[in-house]
Amino acid sequence: MVRVNPITAKVEVALSSLCKDEITWLSYPKALQNLLNEKWDPDSVADEIAPEGDEQTDSTEKQREERACNEFVTKCLRDCLYTPIEKEEKSRVLFMVAAQNARKLLPWLKNHNVPTDLSPHMKLNMIKSERECLWLVRVRDKTNGEIPVNIVPSEKFKIRTGRATGVFCWNNICDKEKQEIFLSKREGLDTEKYALILPKLRLENGRDEAESAPILEIAILHNPKIEAKKLACFVHSLRKRWPYFSGDVSLPFPFPFAKKAKEYAMSAQDEPEDEPED
Repeated sequence: MVRVNPITAKVEVALSSLCKDEITWLSYPKALQNLLNEKWDPDSVADEIAPEGDEQTDSTEKQREERACNEFVTKCLRDCLYTPIEKEEKSRVLFMVAAQNARKLLPWLKNHNVPTDLSPHMKLNMIKSERECLWLVRVRDKTNGEIPVNIVPSEKFKIRTGRATGVFCWNNICDKEKQEIFLSKREGLDTEKYALILPKLRLENGRDEAESAPILEIAILHNPKIEAKKLACFVHSLRKRWPYFSGDVSLPFPFPFAKKAKEYAMSAQDEPEDEPED
């Protein structure tokens, strides 16, 4: 779990292996060092889709790991809520999770399980006053092509297309009335500024549009005391907050820190890459 203090901009990381009884937050460099020395469970079934063997035993083990993950996430969020940021009172916490990651670790955030409200029976075991200070947002980027096709046609195809940027509401897409989906389209990078007009595109299905900036899907799942569209606009603005990159990023800040940390986490099941011989 990665968290950022919005006042001090301090980036901290919590590792489940170090948080058995209480949550311990490490500085980002220290957390990366710990990931290098992490002893991963070689018998974990969290990443296995259809393991062979005793199905009942495998299912029980997977449920145990999911329960442990939910407990870890709940502890981290509760610790953030009660850690003062500026005033001596309960903080408000924005919890963002990537859809592709949640599919394995937080299956209750899959499309057919997504809650319209974090009621007491949900997997995050929090009291009402805590839930009222928590915002929950699920984002989905272009991984595995899991975003809508991006076509923004211009009038009569006479001008350059695809220039619209910002946040757009995806209407009539959800079965649940209270659930809203937004699409964030960032500004084009320097390499995307000079697009071909629509009739000259090599592929006209939108998948390889010459200047098409990747869309970010934003699902607002829990937003007490704030309008969903305002929260979506805030998440969209976080795509501009990456300090070491002049343009927008695919996933909003602080996701780039989490993605970079993956390079330091080598599981016992991962096959090391062969280094080329001299």
